[in-house]
Amino acid sequence: MAYFPGYAQRRLLAGACRRLPALVRRRLERKDVIMIANIGYLLLVLGVVCSALAALICLLALIKKGRSYVMETRVLSAIGTLAICAAFLLAVFLLVSSRFDYEIAYDTTSRQMDLLQKVTAVWGNKSGSLLFWSFLLSICVSIAAFGKWEGKKEPYFHGVMLLLHIFSLFFVALITFQTNPFARLWQMPDGDVAAAVFAPQGALPFTPIDGQGLNPLLKHVGMVIHPPLLYLGFILFFIPFAFAIVSLWRKDYSFAWLGSTRTWVVLAWVFLTAGILLGCWWAYDILGWGGYWSWDPVEIAGLMPWLSGLGLLHCLNTYRSSPRVRRWAYGLIIATMLLIIFGIYLSRTGVVTSVHAYSQSSIGPPFMGFFIFLLIISIGSLAARWKDLKPHAERLAFLTPEGLTRILSLCLTLLILICLLGVTLPLTSQAVTGQRTEPSQLYYEWNFAPLLLVIFISTALGYLPHKKNLRTLSILAALALTILVGVLFDKMNVPALFGLCAVFFLIAALVLAAIDRFSHPSPQGTHKRSSTPGAGIVLHLGFALLALGVVGSRSLADSTVVSLQAGQSAALGSGQVTKTSAQVEASANEQVLYAEEYVFQADGKRDIVLQPHILWYEDTRSTVSAPDIHSNLLSDTYAAILEWDGLSNGNTTVLLSHFPLMAWMWIGGVLLMLGTLWLHFSTRPSAENDDKSGEAA
Repeated sequence: MAYFPGYAQRRLLAGACRRLPALVRRRLERKDVIMIANIGYLLLVLGVVCSALAALICLLALIKKGRSYVMETRVLSAIGTLAICAAFLLAVFLLVSSRFDYEIAYDTTSRQMDLLQKVTAVWGNKSGSLLFWSFLLSICVSIAAFGKWEGKKEPYFHGVMLLLHIFSLFFVALITFQTNPFARLWQMPDGDVAAAVFAPQGALPFTPIDGQGLNPLLKHVGMVIHPPLLYLGFILFFIPFAFAIVSLWRKDYSFAWLGSTRTWVVLAWVFLTAGILLGCWWAYDILGWGGYWSWDPVEIAGLMPWLSGLGLLHCLNTYRSSPRVRRWAYGLIIATMLLIIFGIYLSRTGVVTSVHAYSQSSIGPPFMGFFIFLLIISIGSLAARWKDLKPHAERLAFLTPEGLTRILSLCLTLLILICLLGVTLPLTSQAVTGQRTEPSQLYYEWNFAPLLLVIFISTALGYLPHKKNLRTLSILAALALTILVGVLFDKMNVPALFGLCAVFFLIAALVLAAIDRFSHPSPQGTHKRSSTPGAGIVLHLGFALLALGVVGSRSLADSTVVSLQAGQSAALGSGQVTKTSAQVEASANEQVLYAEEYVFQADGKRDIVLQPHILWYEDTRSTVSAPDIHSNLLSDTYAAILEWDGLSNGNTTVLLSHFPLMAWMWIGGVLLMLGTLWLHFSTRPSAENDDKSGEAA
């Protein structure tokens, strides 16, 4: 018979369960630093050992071709991944349990933070973010190791896993021996506080009463999702890169290896797109300067792999039908990998001035050494096979998929070079002249504009049906829509004119292509769909709408900085903004310290009420200006307090802005990602077709 405890036994059991967490915590604290720090350190060392052994086994398998070490490699991959995952969870435990005697918890958490903020604070710290990076990388390596390696993919296994384990070995070794997340705070004999995994000589454990807390600007839902998406986007590109290098070693230039990595490339690019868009939304929603992109060096470091990944996606889509773009495909995947590592170097070593970068650290030389290693093996492998990749001497038409892919790849390469010159200008100028020269936003915008025009026009021409009257119609529609926007917002300038014309030309071409797809009659009189994929139309429409939002919000924007008293007004766009009140908020939201109210009025439109406010964060004892934004499909109205004297008398300086077409940037970004996924999974070739394509090539 089952035993059901009575009332007394249940109370005793409940009391024991309530006391258990405190008992465990006291036991852990009595064990001093030995327990968590040593366990975390040993887990990281185990990860290093597993990655090193797996790499050696794969190298041995490549040398001794008669024997396969697939099972051994998979076992080591699994053990290493479990070790890194356990170390990551242990670091999260330190944050959640407020173990301020550990540097990672002291730097980024406080007792006032909620559970979600404490968990996500793991990537708010330099060592924690590298641990999170290694955690994601180890999972991806194991997924690749346990994937299907059949048919023409089988000979790639050991070469690909060798490179992936070398990558994993570098990052895990870096956090283990250079910037360990399990460093504890110690009070030195001279009174200073230092961080170390093991106790320095003569040092005593140091436990602060509370932590420093997370930067208030990072306590935003965008920062909960933005870093993981960016990291995933970067890491997933590692696998196609490994396949590309191994295919060069094997002299296998067929579609077989490209087909097996296409899903990785698509997911990487979509995650990267989502991460960049979320970063833009975070900046727009919380920073209070009225923008979402400032051409910051770290922002550009994330944009460059996105551009090269975009070119790679187009090369993969045309590679099956035309191997003539294979030089571009190899070049772009290598460039993407190198740009990712270069971007990490820029953001984590403090060599550039950026609001997103970490402070200067000692991990710069290892990262530069790793970058040089990748540069040698990738450029060396490509150079050795460059002649083999030479396309057949055939006439290439401009409006064919191959021709448009080459034009796009060339334009994207030039955009990347513009970014590289701008990012490295402060470093090169300081080395040559001793003074840092920072490029302005105009440098990027004026150099980007003509190349983006070429991309939009060539894409539109590729989608336009081959009928002269339809092409004329699309041009007239683009001009008419541009004029309509100018009349609607009572503003037009040269950048907006060219940008809007190009965007509307692409939209008109896509609309005509969609009509042609669903209504083109067959010779038999039935209605059959044309060859233009609907998913391709959707994703390019998303790209056009995203560009529409960017052009409208930057070229047609109106902004003014004013200091108004209650009842005073200022002109903004086609209307005016009136300050109606200034008050100290009640206790409905304890974080809101001060707020003001403004009303935007425009002819024939409903009044828009805006309440920008000042937030107070107790843990960091700091204030943050939180803007208020009213959005609709036509425009955004934006207000943010720039300066406040700390009193409730209404003496503030406020930024008031009007951003036309801003909402279409977010709508277009979502359509772009959904269309990319739709196109990939609706046209995903089978493994059998991949093999046949490889043989044909």
